[in-house]
Amino acid sequence: MTPRHAMENEGKRYQVNPIPHEEVVLYRGGNPSSSLLNAFGASLRETRITAALGYLISQAPIQFKRLLQMPSHITEVAVEKYQEGDRLDIYIKTDKTDYVIEAKVSSIDPFRQASRYRAKNKILLTNFIPSAGDAGKKHVSYVKWENVSALLRELRKSPIAAVKFVSNDLLKYMEEHGMINSSISNEVYIRELSEESIVCSLKAGVYGCDYEKNSRITSSLYFAPHFTAQASRHQPAIQQGISYVARIIDVFVAGGWADFAKNLKDRNGKVWWRNHKAFLETIHNWNWDNHKQRHFLILDKPILVFNPPIRKEFLQSHPKKGPGMLGKYYFTFEQLFRAWNSEKIYKEK
Repeated sequence: MTPRHAMENEGKRYQVNPIPHEEVVLYRGGNPSSSLLNAFGASLRETRITAALGYLISQAPIQFKRLLQMPSHITEVAVEKYQEGDRLDIYIKTDKTDYVIEAKVSSIDPFRQASRYRAKNKILLTNFIPSAGDAGKKHVSYVKWENVSALLRELRKSPIAAVKFVSNDLLKYMEEHGMINSSISNEVYIRELSEESIVCSLKAGVYGCDYEKNSRITSSLYFAPHFTAQASRHQPAIQQGISYVARIIDVFVAGGWADFAKNLKDRNGKVWWRNHKAFLETIHNWNWDNHKQRHFLILDKPILVFNPPIRKEFLQSHPKKGPGMLGKYYFTFEQLFRAWNSEKIYKEK
């Protein structure tokens, strides 16, 4: 046997068969979870996002230097850095100056909070759209989450396995919670609201409905309530139809009043709960027998979009109850604007 044949035979003895790959859906709190970050908890957490971002900045400083428009080299990255009683989301030091990154997952302006921090430059990650004056402030820059997601998509191709994994997982997490656009996102979720539901959604920013496994509600980006005629009679400032749209900040599942209350306290704090509990009493009175599960939406501040309101007879005809009954709940903004212009779109699938 020649040396070459001997080596080939030796290699065959230690040949490893490929490990078979199989996946099953992971559920947490009744909702499917497609990311590791979401497996730690169903609620959207800024700290999870900033921890993942801080890690990626430390592993890909050149790419983030370009995104954050830093003229000098990054030399140090810290997450949850404590400074005179404050906790900085991400602190970055370069060879010439320093930066603090303040992240907000909603459309809130983080400037006031970030202005307390001792760092020469402030970078504000948010979906808030600043005025020309705010955007032009010295040593302050606003960065949209969509810009961050564009870089994460680049980093998914990184030759470094850890960077590739964390970038992909963070993208999934942000898509799951509607922070960025997704190819499978449903733009607007529409439901009819009674007078009681109006109080919950407008005063407390919470909407609840029956739980459905694998519901498309978890991939919806916005919520548009349809105010009924009865509701408009009891609320003079509200017109019948669809006029307001609110961004969906988060979706969670609760199996009882105590579970529901715990979710909101953990998310918004006990002070918020005490101030808004009265607006949520109608949910307390729901039938929770056998720990019945329900989906709940956490909503951003509603914005008046359609004036006059959209009449629901242009949206969908319910096959059993006749024209005007909402049998379909998911729409695009294009469809809504066409309905607003009195075009019947209910025949579209």
